[in-house]
Amino acid sequence: MKICYLYYQQEKTQEEISRLFGVSRFKISRTLKEAKRQGYVTITINDPKGDFTDTEIKLANTFGLQQAIV
Repeated sequence: MKICYLYYQQEKTQEEISRLFGVSRFKISRTLKEAKRQGYVTITINDPKGDFTDTEIKLANTFGLQQAIV
């Protein structure tokens, strides 16, 4: 959890964290991915204009479009 805290809250780079713990950057990257996979870390995007991503995807799929913007 300390790795997650340093990366997401303290905005340390994976390289900085790897030096601090004496492990490879690859190990830090895997640890961060695993923390997200297990639900220890979640990322939420708060768009003040509203989230229309699902609607845009459905429109694009329905009408065979590459992209739809709502």
